[in-house]
Amino acid sequence: MCEREELGDNDPSEWPYRFGKPADPWSNQRYLYLIDPENGADYTFITSSWGGRDAVTKLARQIAMKRAGVPGAVATVRLEVGFKRSPEYGQVPAPKFEVVGWSGGGSSAPAPARSVRDELDDDIPFVTCDPMAEPYLKRRIVA
Repeated sequence: MCEREELGDNDPSEWPYRFGKPADPWSNQRYLYLIDPENGADYTFITSSWGGRDAVTKLARQIAMKRAGVPGAVATVRLEVGFKRSPEYGQVPAPKFEVVGWSGGGSSAPAPARSVRDELDDDIPFVTCDPMAEPYLKRRIVA
């Protein structure tokens, strides 16, 4: 992930105001793409809170671990209310994604072992922190 200073717009006097204070135009966000299994409707859960980012990151890690053994596995999740401890406010509500089932991925047999050479022989996409570059790539987590 880029360092904040690399993104530009570093002068708070030029930032828009939100809630009476200058608001940084850049924010650390997570996007979670969701599909309702009943009707196929799609939704995007977007969060910039530390509790929300943590919840999406934990879910992405859980999916990645499952897919290491079952490539293509898809999680069915339920959004719940969890709690995080804030040093300033105590217990605060935070999103929590509970995996309630898995589908897809074909066989549940473990993926064949790959050699270190094969594992490291992959393409590394070019990612830039220059907002003027085309296209500007953003970190996104897809579940």
